[in-house]
Amino acid sequence: MSLSDKESHESQSLRRLLIGYSPDEIDLTTEGSPFVITHKPSLCSDCTEWFNDVRQIASDHPDLIGGLESEFGYVKGSVFATLEIGEQRHLEEIAQLVDKHLNKVHDDELARMTKDAAKKD
Repeated sequence: MSLSDKESHESQSLRRLLIGYSPDEIDLTTEGSPFVITHKPSLCSDCTEWFNDVRQIASDHPDLIGGLESEFGYVKGSVFATLEIGEQRHLEEIAQLVDKHLNKVHDDELARMTKDAAKKD
């Protein structure tokens, strides 16, 4: 797992948290799904803690998170490489936790919606 790999699940999840925190909505809807699934990170203590941790590290390293449209929300590999090992590991751990959390939120909400839809039929 590398946060400098934009295609990794962890990198994508961390980006979703960073982008979705301000409008307070992370879109978890999967392509082709009939269900719209979102998550409100400000109402989630885990997301709030992770967001604040990432923001703290980013405030110490202002160029860490991409700001241009195509790079927005991604960790810049060149800056990530200059972080202390402890900061790198902490960011990687947060990204893994966010990825697992968002997947669980999605799966739980999808199961609930599917069950609700079946009851209506």
